[in-house]
This record gives sequence, structure tokens and C-alpha cells, in this order.
Amino acid sequence: MHELISLWMSWVQDWGYAGVIVLMAMESSIFPVPSEVVIPPAAILSAQAGASMSFWGVVAAGTFGSWLGSAITYAVARTVGRPVVMRWGKFFFMPPHKVEKAEIFLQRYEVSGVFFARLLPVIRH
Repeated sequence: MHELISLWMSWVQDWGYAGVIVLMAMESSIFPVPSEVVIPPAAILSAQAGASMSFWGVVAAGTFGSWLGSAITYAVARTVGRPVVMRWGKFFFMPPHKVEKAEIFLQRYEVSGVFFARLLPVIRH
């Protein structure tokens, strides 16, 4: 795990804004990259004298990267669709009964359910 964290932090340091965008896009999709490993190092780098990144640049890159990852995941899910998830989801811990429970949850709580679920680690993905 230490190697992954070191790698991600080096991406932020070496790639700058592009590293923040890539890592935040990964964080907002299915890849296990915690935002806590991306944003704090970028913020620290932006606070240093002679920094190559600014605070607002880090905020913009993090926001764009998060949106990009979510948009790509949404597009893939929209394209692939429910039939594929119902058939192959069991191999990814999503058997049909869990998918149906999630659909019932969405029908019941709609936008507020999605909003609050996005605040919970693991569940938000």
C-alpha cells in the first residue's frame, strides 16, 4: 500500500494539475484512490514558496477531475445498462437482489437519497 501512496503523491508532484485531474477522476470512478492522498499533498505543494500550482488551480483541477471521473462512469453505466449488471454483477458483489434493492431505494428516496449516499465512503461509488 505504501508504494501506491508514494506513486500517487509523486504523480501530484511531477504532473501538477494533470496529476490532480487524473487521480481525482480515478477517485470518482471505480478505482480505489482516496482523495485524501491527492488533495492535501497538492494543497501543501501550492502553499510552498515558488509553487508551480496555486490554491484555486488545485480546487479547479480537483473539481474537474472529480466531475470527469463521475461523467465517465455514468456514461459507461448508461451504455452498458442494467442487463449486463444483472448478468455479470454477481462477480462484483452485485447480485440481482442487491441491484433490485438499490432500485427500490432510488425510487423511494430519489435525489435526496443519492445526495446523502454520496456523502458515505464506499457507498458513494
